[in-house]
Amino acid sequence: MALDPSQLDMIRDSIRKIAGQFDLDYWRRKDMAKEFPWDFKDALAQGGWLGILMPEEYGGMGLGLTEVGVVLDELGQRCGFNANSAFQYYVFPPGPVIHHGSEAMKKEFLPKLATG
Repeated sequence: MALDPSQLDMIRDSIRKIAGQFDLDYWRRKDMAKEFPWDFKDALAQGGWLGILMPEEYGGMGLGLTEVGVVLDELGQRCGFNANSAFQYYVFPPGPVIHHGSEAMKKEFLPKLATG
């Protein structure tokens, strides 16, 4: 089920607010120190964005690739590729569990992954 344009705008606005907390200097410091942006990941987790593709019954948002694309576009414009990478590390790898995992596996792992 595709969201209407106003809902996509809400996603864009929400991500823009999160991204605004992490300016380019933040990303330069993380890059130079070779540190993972845990606080950025936590901000995404607080908003539920790490579970964007996960079914709602496991704590996710149950949204699709269009909505992920909106998030990636906004993060890329505001924070650069490092932010996109940190987001993608949590969003895409659970795909095999979502689509092929047993019910027990989904119940154990997906809620944990959705909340970071």
